[in-house]
Amino acid sequence: MKAELQRSELVWRNLRLTTKGSNGTNKTVLKGVSGSIEPSTMTALMGTSGAGKTTLMNSLAGRIPSSMVLKGEILLNSHPRSKDTWPNTVGYVEQEFHGYEYQTVFETLLFASKIKMRYEEVEQKIKNRIEEIIALLGLNNAKNTYIVNLSGGERKRVSIGVELLGDPSILFCDEPTSGLDSFNALNILSLLKDLANMGKTVLVTIHQPSYDMINFFDKFILMSMGKVIYDGDVRGCIDFFESCGYRLPELTNPMDFFLKTISLDTRTKELQGRSLDIITHISNEWRRKGKEPVPKLCDEVRIENAARRSSLGFSLLLNRNLKNYIRNVDYLKIKGFQKVFFMLVFGLAYLQMGYSIESIYTRIGGITFILTNVLFGVSNPIFNVFSSERQVILRERRSGMYSGIVAFMAKYLSETFINFLIEMPYVVTIYWMIGLSSDVSTFLVFLTIMGSLILFSIAYSLAIGAITSTQNNSQVLGSMGLLVFLIYSGSFNNPNTIPSWLRWVVWVSPMYYATKASVQNQLNGVVFESSNIRITGEEQIRIRGLDGTGVPLCIFILLGMNFFWIVSGALALHLTTKNNMKMELNDKEEV
Repeated sequence: MKAELQRSELVWRNLRLTTKGSNGTNKTVLKGVSGSIEPSTMTALMGTSGAGKTTLMNSLAGRIPSSMVLKGEILLNSHPRSKDTWPNTVGYVEQEFHGYEYQTVFETLLFASKIKMRYEEVEQKIKNRIEEIIALLGLNNAKNTYIVNLSGGERKRVSIGVELLGDPSILFCDEPTSGLDSFNALNILSLLKDLANMGKTVLVTIHQPSYDMINFFDKFILMSMGKVIYDGDVRGCIDFFESCGYRLPELTNPMDFFLKTISLDTRTKELQGRSLDIITHISNEWRRKGKEPVPKLCDEVRIENAARRSSLGFSLLLNRNLKNYIRNVDYLKIKGFQKVFFMLVFGLAYLQMGYSIESIYTRIGGITFILTNVLFGVSNPIFNVFSSERQVILRERRSGMYSGIVAFMAKYLSETFINFLIEMPYVVTIYWMIGLSSDVSTFLVFLTIMGSLILFSIAYSLAIGAITSTQNNSQVLGSMGLLVFLIYSGSFNNPNTIPSWLRWVVWVSPMYYATKASVQNQLNGVVFESSNIRITGEEQIRIRGLDGTGVPLCIFILLGMNFFWIVSGALALHLTTKNNMKMELNDKEEV
């Protein structure tokens, strides 16, 4: 760790948080909460479900939704928090760690460190820092293990390690022991206590600590119904509850007793009223006896903002995306099997069509199948990319690692590389198997059309994934769009027969331009003959309503649509994963 540690004290006074309830009325979540946390201490923020402990932590960390109104005072070393220094002052360990499954522990930490640390730091210094943190976390035996193969306790440690890379002086931990057995839970608390002993200020939300866990904490903040019930050490808490008329029974875990006493019992109206009276009584007693927290530290917050380059973040994201793909061997095997399967089934069914009149329908059908297979084959797996990775992006953007636009472009380029690598050999093989034009220039133009369609499919599906919030929504919305594109592509009907008031849909369908360009590319200058009957390719193009706009313009329009969805998707991801940090507090609504 750094030789000179920034000491940080956080004091909050009379915090009130309101939000809109389901019926449209204002609901007060935090009700005049005050307290403090100091350097070299580890504080437990406790309460039953709905007590407001996580809400308080998020309020202190600046992570509340913009729809909520927070009033009161929060001071960092006697000064209001600043957006310039706050993100680098705090680390926030979320309850669930979200990371890329096929990155190792070392690579996960290396990625975060290269963005969080100053870029002039030499590579070896960064790696040495990571080795120190891995040793501190007790992850030496797992540093080359993929995230997907880690145990619950190891994932928690990695989550803490990612936050430690920025060397924050305040560490917020949301339920770090949840889902862990007692052994791993104690190990996590022991690690956090070690960090506190190094001078860090540690605040932990915890639901129901065991007796062994209590000893790790320097003090406890008990909450119920949005109010602070007690703030202090265990001995003081026992005395306080006893003074309120609630004596700790012998051989009882103090925290179990305290939480049971301040829980709202909703089983019956009578029990609810009785428990509400108890909570109100204890809360009023604490308000009467408790002292208003007064800041003790006035140290200037000295945080060096890392000089970050968007180009560095982009290259790191691109590299991580590609590695995650290449290491997902099961997915690549399935994808490869799928392509070989379709190649054989389709290629053999349409094998060397020839140029008889009977082959006209087959040739158009073959072109349609290739286009449809590329559009759906590329788009469908990508719809879920951002919905499955959104939590990772949110976590990293909250730490200020990169912008949503950079994340989108890195994903777009990685998807482009992978899909061209998979789709182009498939398209080339199918092209020659079914016997499309053997003219080299015609073949190259066809590949250009396919490449444009692949680019569009990637941009469209990534944009849909960025706009929607869940996998189901992205699949449903994205598939609806694909079907509309296909119906209005000109593959199954003459576009000129579509009702005039609906014909505009044809003009915005990328499949229309891909179909039109491909059919013109393959049929122009071609003659189909059987017996004494002779039909030109130009006649077929005109009959199907695919004449007019030439191949170059169709490709240009496809690329224009690709650009539109890139811009839309990048902006959507940037806005939907935006870090809406709320910092300024006063007697008016927070801005």
